[in-house]
Amino acid sequence: MNDVQLLLVISSIAVFSFAMFVFMVKKDGSNLNNGLIFNVFLVSLFVVIVMAGTLFDVALVKVLMNLVLILFVFVVAFGVFVLVVGLIGNGYVVLKKESKTFANLLTLLMGLGILAFIIIKNLSFIQSVPLFHNMVIALQLLIVYFGLSFYNYLISAFVHGFFKVEMNKDFILVLGCGLIHGDQVSRLLASRINAGLAFYHQQKLSNPQVKLLFSGGQGDNETIPEAEAMAKYALKHGIDSHAIMVETKSTNTRENFMFSHALIQAEHENAKLVFVTSNYHVFRSGLIAKQLNIKAVGLGSKTAWYYLPNAMLREYVALLVMKKKSYVIKVILLLVLFAITLILQYQFP
Repeated sequence: MNDVQLLLVISSIAVFSFAMFVFMVKKDGSNLNNGLIFNVFLVSLFVVIVMAGTLFDVALVKVLMNLVLILFVFVVAFGVFVLVVGLIGNGYVVLKKESKTFANLLTLLMGLGILAFIIIKNLSFIQSVPLFHNMVIALQLLIVYFGLSFYNYLISAFVHGFFKVEMNKDFILVLGCGLIHGDQVSRLLASRINAGLAFYHQQKLSNPQVKLLFSGGQGDNETIPEAEAMAKYALKHGIDSHAIMVETKSTNTRENFMFSHALIQAEHENAKLVFVTSNYHVFRSGLIAKQLNIKAVGLGSKTAWYYLPNAMLREYVALLVMKKKSYVIKVILLLVLFAITLILQYQFP
């Protein structure tokens, strides 16, 4: 096989993987394999651009190849530095603008953690003691694994938001989040409701019977259920009361779907459903709906740019907890393979 034939094969892989990615996202947007397939497309596209730039003397292709290579070199040379500075900087901004809770410390803690690992890894006594050295390598292996896993999750969640929700829905489920001052809609929750109202007004043109279902129970620091506060907000913004339903018992996203689905089934057994939540929360919410065998597509509301990195990291942690058995097995297998490699290395130096 010559270079041109190899280029054609890799180009075919790029085209096939992109087509597969589009098909998979349309079929099931909440699937982590979507990110994996998209990354196969990106890697194969990178190889195609570099090979084409090397094989063909075309100015545009050469420029494209150089741009791709510059980006690659930059990521390899400065990626970790930019990541650490970005995480710490974002953590500082979040703490200035939001409440000082542990959940809002995640980007800051991750940035400091990576920085601490880099320093510890390069200490002379760590390098000189085989046990410590191997422990650092094992930890580095886990960091790389979870880093790639997080990147795959980000790609899956990010591309999920690019596909437009069809205007054929019977119910618009808006997921609640905490109230402020006991009974007031927060900015984050208002963003979710506003996105739901905007979709409602569009959907009503083709389906006048479409309904808004607000879901959220009453937290410890709340004087009324979240769903009631959301319904009051919608009424103030001109929504007719007959178009509003409330679910006031749920305490988390899983219960949002379970309890709301029961209400929907009582009204319309084969109803088509769209759920509305913050953009960073759509992907995991879709996974939960799928686990419950509830057919629904997600619509994301806008979130402040500075809040997104911390929110996405928190969502990934929640995803790890949600699929903890699978991730524990993968980590054990990874460490076992590393241990076998060490044994073989010492047995056959």
